[in-house]
Parts: sequence; C-alpha cells; structure tokens
Amino acid sequence: MVQFFRIASPFLTTRLAMRCSLNLVLFLCVGMLAACGRTTAPPAAMEDIRSEADPVQESWGAEYYVTETIPGEASSRPRLKMRADHMATFEEGDSTWTVLQSDSIGGRVTVLLYDETGDSSATVFADRVTLLDNRKRFEAIGNVEVRAQGDKALWSEHLVWFEREQALRTPGFVRISTPDEQVQGYSLEADERLDEYTLRSMTGRVTVREE
Repeated sequence: MVQFFRIASPFLTTRLAMRCSLNLVLFLCVGMLAACGRTTAPPAAMEDIRSEADPVQESWGAEYYVTETIPGEASSRPRLKMRADHMATFEEGDSTWTVLQSDSIGGRVTVLLYDETGDSSATVFADRVTLLDNRKRFEAIGNVEVRAQGDKALWSEHLVWFEREQALRTPGFVRISTPDEQVQGYSLEADERLDEYTLRSMTGRVTVREE
C-alpha cells in the first residue's frame, strides 16, 4: 500500500500622418476579414487544461513524501522524496495530480528514490515533475538527469517512473554513462538502479574488461 504526504514620433508631416492613418485602417480591415475567415480553434489539450486549472492546494519550499507499508509490519518505509520551490495539487473528476517545479533560475526539482531496504537507489533532477497519485507514477520533464549508485547516470528531456515495476522509461532520446559504457539511443526501459536496460537504435562505446 502506497501512501502520499503532502512607444510614436511627433515630427510626422500632415500628409505622412494621414498616410499612416489610412494604412492603419486598411491593416485593421484586413485583420478583421482574416479573423472572420478562421475556423474554430481545436479543443485544448489535456496539458493545457491542467495548466489552467486552479490548484486545490499549494505550497512553497515543499517536500513531498511517499511511503510504502510493509505487509505484516507496523512500520512503513520511504519510497520516494521530492523537493521543489513550488508544489501544486490539482483535482478533476476522479483524477488527482501534483506538479512540482522550480521558481528560480537554475533551480531543479529533486526526487530521491528508495529501494526495498530503504537505501537510496537513484536521484532524479528535472525542471518539472508531475506525480499522478492514482497511477503510482511520475513524469519528469526538461533537463532530466538521473544519478544512480556505481557512478551511473542518464540524461533525457522526458522520463517516466513506474512505482510498481520499479522502472524508468524515456519515450525519446537518452544518453547513458557508466564506468564501462558511453551510449545513446531511444526508448529506454531500465530498472531504477540502471543495472539493466534496453535501448533502440543504440550507438556508443562499451569497454569489455578481461577477467
């Protein structure tokens, strides 16, 4: 069971001024005709709707925790911890989501992931993180960086974390660095520790160590 805590010049001559006025009227008429010929705008995307919604809760200098209850034990263990300059929670119907982002130049959202023993398995940095409570996953967007134990790291623009599978996925381009590998590709699927992963269209350099 997962728990969520929470400017005009005055020197124009009269003729020039009249010409400017006529040009302006003509410009406005053309603009109005163009507007009348437009078709109805397409419906707003879900991301646009969400961005316009009023949050039901906001906080600044926020920390957000998710803990996991261990069957048969009274205590719970940490699953993830988020830190951000600003956090806002939204609701729409049965959906609830929380958006964490920085409001400072160079600021990042930080997400600490923990494994089943309570140790930190990876740290995620991003410009914005959206946590979808009822789906037990989060999406990290913009300058995403993941640091895992063993000097392993990845960089991408979009990353998704799945709580149940303890997995990381990137729908687009990604770069990965480990002590033995410098690779890049698309559509990453990996475990939280970056011990095992798959990539499409992978290129790069791999060092094979002799035993």
